[in-house]
Amino acid sequence: MTFRHFITPKKLKSAQKTIFIFQLKIIKKTVVKFFFIYNSFASLVEPA
Repeated sequence: MTFRHFITPKKLKSAQKTIFIFQLKIIKKTVVKFFFIYNSFASLVEPA
């Protein structure tokens, strides 16, 4: 049983989906963090 046989297309697809979801979460966190930093920076530069 080789490694190639071990990874079936179905497993590969679910792995890609998991990685995709994981990347989306990271991107979301980064965007939210950047948004908060930008907001606080903007309020420091020109107080509302």
